[in-house]
Amino acid sequence: MMAEESARCLIEMPAEMAGSAFLLEKVSHAIKLKRMLSFGDDFPKLVKSSKRMGPKLISSARAKLANAYSRVKSGSKTIKTPYGPATQHDSSSSIAMRNRIQQGGTVYKGGSLGRSETATSQFLATESPLNAGYSGRYGLPPRNANFDFILTGKVRPGAPVVTRPAPGIPPNPGGGIEGVINAGDFMINSFYMP
Repeated sequence: MMAEESARCLIEMPAEMAGSAFLLEKVSHAIKLKRMLSFGDDFPKLVKSSKRMGPKLISSARAKLANAYSRVKSGSKTIKTPYGPATQHDSSSSIAMRNRIQQGGTVYKGGSLGRSETATSQFLATESPLNAGYSGRYGLPPRNANFDFILTGKVRPGAPVVTRPAPGIPPNPGGGIEGVINAGDFMINSFYMP
């Protein structure tokens, strides 16, 4: 929270305060924020040359911090998976699905005994895997399309969630909106064997 407040404070700092002790304090907080959010290689140069740059530093730092602040405020846009990064899709249905999941909506996972993840599952749906056409919408490989078990649950409060059209694995085309989370953020409420 302190980093978020520091970012907001520096973004909103009046130009007449450039060069003051207030600036040095806010730049110090910005350096801490930089460590947390990993800006780019040019940020330390901006801080180092602050005495020469004055208002130019403020303008550039404000732009970088505004960008970082919006990323912190809106949540993570990418989650690492064993199959590559999952990136948030910008469609209204994807964003609505993300909001629904983050607000405690029920999520589902179908699996095969001995092959599928349970508590460390990363790929979730907001519909039952027993619904007709599920395997096609979520691009499941044929060997995973016959479920031994169904899990229901919720995503851990505050955990990052990205939603996107599920990639297809032939012959299943995918395209259904799936939720992707970090391993360990799925809280199981029920286990059912159809």
